[in-house]
Amino acid sequence: MEVASELNWEASVASQVKPKSLWEELAEIIEEFVEFLEKELNITDAEVKAEMHLENMKQRKMEVDSKTEAAKQSSIEDDIDEIETTLAQLKRELGL
Repeated sequence: MEVASELNWEASVASQVKPKSLWEELAEIIEEFVEFLEKELNITDAEVKAEMHLENMKQRKMEVDSKTEAAKQSSIEDDIDEIETTLAQLKRELGL
C-alpha cells in the first residue's frame, strides 16, 4: 500500500511541476559533470582562480611584448629615415 501511495504522490508532484526545457536539463547535467570532475581531480575554486590569473598575466605579457617589439621596429624605421634624410642633405651640400 505504501508503494502505491508513493507512486501516486510522485505522479501528482510531476504533474504540478513545469517540464524542463532541453537547455535546462543540459545545464544541470553539465553542472553535475563539472562538480564530479572537480571532486575527482581535487580542484578547488582557489586553484582555478590562480590558473586564470596566471593565464591573464601571460596574455598581458605577450601583449606588452608585442607592443614593445612594434615600437622598436617603428623606432628603427624612423632612425633609418632620419639617417637617409641627413645623408641626402649632406650630398646636396657637398654637391654630390
